[in-house]
Amino acid sequence: MLRAVAKREKCPVNFVGKVTGNGQVRLLEKGAAPDAKPPVDLDLALVLGKMPPKTFDMKRAKWSRPPLSLPKNLTIQAALDRVLRLPSVASKRWLTNKVNYFLFANGV
Repeated sequence: MLRAVAKREKCPVNFVGKVTGNGQVRLLEKGAAPDAKPPVDLDLALVLGKMPPKTFDMKRAKWSRPPLSLPKNLTIQAALDRVLRLPSVASKRWLTNKVNYFLFANGV
């Protein structure tokens, strides 16, 4: 599924490992002896710090909104066209900036 999304978004993706749930970040070299020391062998707590686990409290709230009302000379298509042309809506730059800031702030 991730490959399909990456292809659709024209975003390169590489799979470099798998999640085992053992709390370790370990890099294994292809073709190395099974008892060889891995070049990277970190406790995940050292990478993430003492990050509290995230909890999500999913509650549904009923929203009562009035029906959509547009000015007589504005169609839904024209309104969408205006909104989607805004860089703050159409650009993914905010996401990359957010991720880059997170990585920089956490020394990654």
